[in-house]
Amino acid sequence: MSLFSRHSLTKSTTWVHDATNPAVLGRRSVPIKITFRHNMFTGSRQVLVDGATLPGSKGWSGLVGSERKLEDGTTTIVGDEVKFDFYHPEVKRKVVGKIVVLPAFMTYDYQCFADGAELASEDWIQNQSLRNGTPAPTASSSSILTVGVSGWRVDVLPGGEKKVRYRLLATLSRAEQSDHVRSGSPAPPMGSSDLPSVEYNPNQPTTVPPVAAEVWKSFSEQLDIANILKTSYRSSHLASSFPPFPPRVVDPWVDQTEEEFLKGRKAELEVWWAAVVRFPRVVGRLELLRFLGLEVEAKPQV
Repeated sequence: MSLFSRHSLTKSTTWVHDATNPAVLGRRSVPIKITFRHNMFTGSRQVLVDGATLPGSKGWSGLVGSERKLEDGTTTIVGDEVKFDFYHPEVKRKVVGKIVVLPAFMTYDYQCFADGAELASEDWIQNQSLRNGTPAPTASSSSILTVGVSGWRVDVLPGGEKKVRYRLLATLSRAEQSDHVRSGSPAPPMGSSDLPSVEYNPNQPTTVPPVAAEVWKSFSEQLDIANILKTSYRSSHLASSFPPFPPRVVDPWVDQTEEEFLKGRKAELEVWWAAVVRFPRVVGRLELLRFLGLEVEAKPQV
């Protein structure tokens, strides 16, 4: 695809779906980002969930809509529908929806429905927030987690056995969600144009003071949390791309308490942590936050 067609003729629209499952989540909801990319010249399109392409969603949408006669004798344009469904490991159920491609003058409009409700786009949420005089949310309206491996210690247990523990420094910065996302208010009508033209500055989000913690964890303990996180994606399209944990060393002739070995193991763990905290939906896992000593209470829903 040429640079012109890729960047000038491909439209990308993202919606936020607050998925619920009272039996599992109680009153809490999980924000899911659904993105639709559509090339207005070729008709090629795909659906992404939290930034990852949904398998089977790539294809082509009609470049023109079809006409349908109404009961009063008038006609209307019926847009192309792109249906999707996926299992969400945190919500623990399947999310079903569709995206409607509506031809407009020299462009296209898009509607997204999930679990029977029309969703609001991220652009609308940001503009609505600016209309109300409050800062728009960050691009992901989610938390930012960083984990560093800053050192190790070798403990001698009763009986003379040596146990290596690594020092993990974790910081959680939380960005506030917009009122629209928390309340689940309905999406605006198609074609709304009463929003002011205001430049959005993503460098000025509404944030909560960061939370930091220090914990000492062995290699085996970190392997355990890696397996817990990976297992939570076993029914998701993201399972195959989960960051692999550093392999165990089973050679009995290798002294795993030597400084050179520990330097290499520390570097491997740093690479893994840097990758896993950027993986979709990992930051919201309570098991991970507790593991890192970040006992953060969920914000009450209003």
